[in-house]
Amino acid sequence: MSLPELLYTALSGHAGLAALVSDRIYPIKLPQDETLPAVVYQQISVQNMITLDTDTNGVQQIRVQLSAWSSSYDEARAVGEQVRLAMESATTFRAVRILETDDHDPDTGEYRSLADYSVLTYP
Repeated sequence: MSLPELLYTALSGHAGLAALVSDRIYPIKLPQDETLPAVVYQQISVQNMITLDTDTNGVQQIRVQLSAWSSSYDEARAVGEQVRLAMESATTFRAVRILETDDHDPDTGEYRSLADYSVLTYP
């Protein structure tokens, strides 16, 4: 399974997140005029794991960014928390949160809880 498929499966399969966003989980960008709240995921970079003494056999370290969008700050934070719980409970990869921030788009009035993760995938 590709990383986007793994991410979608982990996020959509987490009951707490599904209760808030249903199936509104999208790659790369939020569709125009989408119902909120929603989640957007994006692959930022990929690094193949290489060591001198161990065969890593396809293990990759991938940086991903997940954005929880909402029309209210509190709801964006609540969705962001459920994203965190979904990522931490994933069984097909290991994820470590490396950055978390909040954002507001003054043009649309939407709020975003954004987090970057370092994800290790195993073949």
